[in-house]
Amino acid sequence: MNYDELIEAITPIFQENGFKNIESDKNFSIFESNGLGFWVTFNKRENQFSISIVKDGYTITEMSDKLYKGFFNQSFDRDKTYAEKFIIFLEDPGNLLLKGDLIELKKLEKYSAEQDRIYTDQFVKKK
Repeated sequence: MNYDELIEAITPIFQENGFKNIESDKNFSIFESNGLGFWVTFNKRENQFSISIVKDGYTITEMSDKLYKGFFNQSFDRDKTYAEKFIIFLEDPGNLLLKGDLIELKKLEKYSAEQDRIYTDQFVKKK
């Protein structure tokens, strides 16, 4: 799935939940509603997607297998691409975020901060 196909697939999902595509470029789109945003980027050089959840301009977390499994309790078949996983995520556990569930968002912020702390502690110990 290329960048344009991903944007075409996720735009209706975001629009159904009150999100607007407030900025778009060849390899970058921002979907936002009430201060909550999903930033979708594609790095052509590395042929890689990156999707971040952003609140009021502050990055809460980046979408990853670790986040899907650790926070959202969701795992995927090995053959699913990054883009396919994100679409599936939006249709199920991510739907709470799309609907503006502030409790879920706070839990996600707390989880992300804890993961950052763990990573930093491990990094410091290795030095």
